[in-house]
Amino acid sequence: FLDGSVNASDYNEYQKYGLTNLHRYPQDYNSTGNISPEMFEAKIESYVRDSGKLVYLHLCKFCVSNFSAEVIHGWLEYLKFQQGDDKYVSFTNRRGQTGAWEGHKAKDYLVWNNLEWGGWDDVTTEIKHRYRIDERNTFVASGCYNSNGTIYATEPTRVCTSVAVFDNKEASQQGAIKSIF
Repeated sequence: FLDGSVNASDYNEYQKYGLTNLHRYPQDYNSTGNISPEMFEAKIESYVRDSGKLVYLHLCKFCVSNFSAEVIHGWLEYLKFQQGDDKYVSFTNRRGQTGAWEGHKAKDYLVWNNLEWGGWDDVTTEIKHRYRIDERNTFVASGCYNSNGTIYATEPTRVCTSVAVFDNKEASQQGAIKSIF
């Protein structure tokens, strides 16, 4: 009754379409192999910073030219943020510091940093434990792409699947408060 769902916004759209874009990088976008690890890392960092409050990220584990989850998680472990809302300030704050997703401490940021990596089932259980359904946004990008950009498999059960989960607690709580009035 008091839990109000949050409508999709431009913010949520970037979370969704940004993931779709990242999902294709290790596939048809990099069919020539010209995308360097540094370029891919920069793309992931940009997505994480711009989409906000990422809880979990899994990119197409079995795609042709993807990096392992451990490599991607390692990149995110050292990701830096700008302090406050000033887009001209240098990226100097590590996650868990003031200004790096204000109010989020390292233990709340990325779920996999607090788990023995046992796979998606362990992460799903932990996310469900920490966040009610209205407190998390989950986006899935699926499809195996040929080098020419055509899809050859779209079933989500196939191995070409990427998942991003975001903390939506604050917006969910604001929606609940609005529904009281």
